[in-house]
Amino acid sequence: MAAELTFAEHVSLAGAWFICDICHIRQHVICQDMKQLIPTFVSSKLDCCNGILAGLGTCLLGQLQRVRNAAAGLVLEL
Repeated sequence: MAAELTFAEHVSLAGAWFICDICHIRQHVICQDMKQLIPTFVSSKLDCCNGILAGLGTCLLGQLQRVRNAAAGLVLEL
């Protein structure tokens, strides 16, 4: 039997994965590049499936918003 990934698990894993990856590369990339990389990365990961997000519950939308807020915080701290 194949393991199944729910959308809630996907949202949680994607958010944690994104923040960890950005934190790992942050020390190796210059500030100006990070300011361009983070919004591009967030857009490509979170905005690619807007049609699916239309019926998403407020709990999961809140988790996605927290990922966006964390990304914005990373940009502002640079």
